[in-house]
Amino acid sequence: MRKRQIGITLIEAMITVAIIAIIAAIAVPSYQDMIEKSRLREAVQSVKGDLQIARSEAFKRSENIFIDFDSGGYCYGTGGQNSPDTSACDCISTGCTLKQVTPLDQVTISSPSDAEFEFRRGTTTAFSTDFSTANFSARVRVSAGGVIELCNPDPAISGKEGIYAACSL
Repeated sequence: MRKRQIGITLIEAMITVAIIAIIAAIAVPSYQDMIEKSRLREAVQSVKGDLQIARSEAFKRSENIFIDFDSGGYCYGTGGQNSPDTSACDCISTGCTLKQVTPLDQVTISSPSDAEFEFRRGTTTAFSTDFSTANFSARVRVSAGGVIELCNPDPAISGKEGIYAACSL
């Protein structure tokens, strides 16, 4: 009578580990892209929300709200009662800042710009600001009427590969 074997052999364990390693090697790059897209998506969604808040603050306070984007982040606030000077809001002056945001790790502001929401109609001069990671980019565009759009500045990578649809003209 043969004795029944309990457990697994060393060969079976090594084959299982090899299969897991192959699957992990295939999955890790895809997972890293997903994390990178997620960081970028979080950054631009946050900017969109903050721009909507800034526009509503202009109505609420009856003051123009200035937005300042630079490579170190962005801020928004009032530059004083109906101040025409947009340089008054520079992310350094504490008198203007309602909110100051530092971008997420590995997300950079590629084309900083400044803007102002007018308190009577919520309108602004049309502007856009690009955000990017190592492999992906997204643009936050604001029309003159204050409508905020998120899009992909590179039309070659839209749809599944990009985060948002290509920017329209």
